[in-house]
Amino acid sequence: MRQAIHIFRKDLRAQAIQIAITLIAVILFAVISVKHALAPSEISSRIPDILEPALIVAWWLLTVRVVQSEALSGDRQFWCTRPYSWKSLLAAKALFILAFVNLPMLIADTVILHTYGFELWPLTPGLLCRQLLLTTVLILPIASLAAVTTGMAQLLTTTFPLAVLLLASSGVIIGVDIAWPWGPLNWIRSAISVLAATAATVTVILWQYKERKTVRSRILVGVAFILVISTSWIVPWTWAFGIQSKLSHEHIAASDFKVSFDLSRKWLARTLPMPLGRVDMEIPQAVTAVPRGLDYVPEGLAISLHAEDGTTWRSKRGEFAQVNERAGILSMNTSLDGPLYQKIKSQTVTLRATLYLTLIGHHHETSIPIQKQPSRVPGAGVCSAQQDDRSHLNIYSIYCSSAFRSPPEFISAIFGNSRSEGIKRPGSYSPFPADLQISPVIPCFSDSHSGEKLSDAIVVSTEPIAFIKRDFELSGIRLSDLEAMPPAFF
Repeated sequence: MRQAIHIFRKDLRAQAIQIAITLIAVILFAVISVKHALAPSEISSRIPDILEPALIVAWWLLTVRVVQSEALSGDRQFWCTRPYSWKSLLAAKALFILAFVNLPMLIADTVILHTYGFELWPLTPGLLCRQLLLTTVLILPIASLAAVTTGMAQLLTTTFPLAVLLLASSGVIIGVDIAWPWGPLNWIRSAISVLAATAATVTVILWQYKERKTVRSRILVGVAFILVISTSWIVPWTWAFGIQSKLSHEHIAASDFKVSFDLSRKWLARTLPMPLGRVDMEIPQAVTAVPRGLDYVPEGLAISLHAEDGTTWRSKRGEFAQVNERAGILSMNTSLDGPLYQKIKSQTVTLRATLYLTLIGHHHETSIPIQKQPSRVPGAGVCSAQQDDRSHLNIYSIYCSSAFRSPPEFISAIFGNSRSEGIKRPGSYSPFPADLQISPVIPCFSDSHSGEKLSDAIVVSTEPIAFIKRDFELSGIRLSDLEAMPPAFF
């Protein structure tokens, strides 16, 4: 341990300037976040977003410099002639990261949360989970790359193609959001990727400090990168929904729900020929026999068609993309190939499907006085209800913020006799106390109202309590009877 402290002091002197830059970035981030907490409606809410990339870059530069101060790639470095124990060297680097990356951010998080009005002790698991995520997702990968390269130039040459591949796989380069389309279930795919990346980066770092087998470690880095990218694509959505179902707070039998063709809106059922031979199909659904006190949100739909002549078709689209609910109308949406549609459209077909539902309940209402002081709201974090001081009209706004993650609750507001539509779908169903976010406070709900004079407003929250799938069958459907004229511009 004495040797580790000696190396730590040496790094402290050598990296003094970079340490100062990193601490200044953290302090600026904390100060501006506190300013935003005191005035949530101000435009200053955009400023922390500008600082976040700078803060990450400062952490990365500090990590690279401290790791490469005793370069692990090669055998001609001066430090190799010193009687260093690899365990002491690794402990010194870990202590340095904890002291100048994790600890300052932990202090900043505590100050920011206190300013927002959160109670700190109940948030202890979230504070620790957040530091763990920052370390495993942001620090360990760059530390492993620094461990297998000899300098900043080689590091940049290595990371640039990896960054391009990562952005391409996520759809950023082509401007399409294709990597994370699962909404509140994205946390499962993210968790798997984080576990795979953490296992690989920890193995690389231990190998390099213990044996300095650079070629082997570089191969592992490449394999791990491919594994992390592919994991986000090979995990099926139905498997993720099954995991979420196991985490349900309550068990509710799927047989309690009945799914049928929505006869009251059968005018919405249609098959629509589209360009390139595709035919879009939409059929409204009705979910009945829902237990009292519960509501539901459709998450996904698996569809197959069975024709009289034995032809069977199963949709290749993801389950999460084949169901929607607009204006309270639930409908299935899918596409068929033109030749298949022409073959079966005059036959009587049977549609078999599985509907995936999130059940919500545990209704809570919390009264918020019209004042700038925040109030704690179960399920939503802290909320403040304010009147617009710059107007003589009765204009009121509610701002709610959550600690470390988007809450799984569905949130809405009541202003007098007016009720907002609220959140149709929360940010995440994750059971973990923190998500990977640079800011410790996440805006989760806001709403405004103008009208009668008010003394308070009400925040309403309901939480997901069960995740079920319901198999159903619709028979006697003739697709040609549903055929609509294609849009004129086609």
